[in-house]
Amino acid sequence: MIDCGGAPGQRIAIVGVGLMGGSIGLALRAANPNIEILGVDRADVIEAAVNRGAIHQGFSQPADCIPSSDTVVIAVPVHAVCGAIRSIAPFVSAAATVTDIASVKSSIAAFGNELLGERFIAGHPMAGSEQTGVQNAREDLFNDAAWALTPITQDSVRLEHLEALLRSTGARPIRLNPSTHDRIAALVSHLPHLLSFAYNRCIEADPEAELAHRMGGGSYRDFTRVAASDPTLWRDVFLENKDWLLAALQAHREAISSLEAAVLTADPDTVMQSILTAAATHKSA
Repeated sequence: MIDCGGAPGQRIAIVGVGLMGGSIGLALRAANPNIEILGVDRADVIEAAVNRGAIHQGFSQPADCIPSSDTVVIAVPVHAVCGAIRSIAPFVSAAATVTDIASVKSSIAAFGNELLGERFIAGHPMAGSEQTGVQNAREDLFNDAAWALTPITQDSVRLEHLEALLRSTGARPIRLNPSTHDRIAALVSHLPHLLSFAYNRCIEADPEAELAHRMGGGSYRDFTRVAASDPTLWRDVFLENKDWLLAALQAHREAISSLEAAVLTADPDTVMQSILTAAATHKSA
C-alpha cells in the first residue's frame, strides 16, 4: 500500500468499478501516476478491474479502504447511490470529499448533504456508452465532456480540488444547482434515450423490420445506438427524474406537431421554414 500521507486526492476509492467507475480509474491513473486508485465491488469485478488496469487494488468492504481515502467516487446505478452513501458514511474521514456520477441529482444531493455535509459534492459526467462492464472501460471516455457538480453546501477548497481532479480526466466541470441539472439532463440525455427506445420499438413493430435493419444507414445507427443501453438503468433514471422528463417529452411533442403541421400543408416554403427554424436552433446550441 502506498503511503499517501493524507494529502488530498492522492488516494481515491471508486465504489462500483463497472464501465463508468473503470473509465474514471483509467483516466485518473493515466493523468496522475502518483495517485493510488482503489476499488470497492464484488470479488470478480475487482479482479477484472485490476487486470484491466482501472484500479491498483480492490476490496469487498468499504471499511477496508474508505477511511484512508482522500476522495471517494460512488459509481453505481442511480437507484443504488443513496444506499452506497449510507454504507460508506461511517468510514469517510473529516477531510475527505465524496462525489457520485448518477444522472439525477436533486434527491441524491440532498441525501448526501444530510449524511456527509460539505464533504459530499454530487456530480454527473455527461459521458457514457451503451456498453457495460469494466471490460469496456475507456481512458478517453470523459475527454471534453461536461461534468456537472451540484453541491448544496459550498466549500470552495473542496470544490476547486474536485474540479482539478475531474479536469485531469479531460472533462469540463460545470457548477449548477441540482434542480437545474435535472431539468437540463432531462432535455439533453434522458429524453434522447427515451426517444431512441421508442424509435427502436417502432422499427421492431414493422412487418419488414429485418429489411429496415439492412437498409438503415448512419442516421438510423446513430438514433438506435443508445437503445442498446441497459434498460434497468434507464428505467430507474426515467422514474427518478419523471417530472422533468415528462416536461421535456411534452415540449418534444409540441415540436413534432409543429413539423407535422408544416408537412401537412404540402407547401415547400412552410416545410423549409420549419426545418430551418430547427436547424438554426441546433446550430446556436
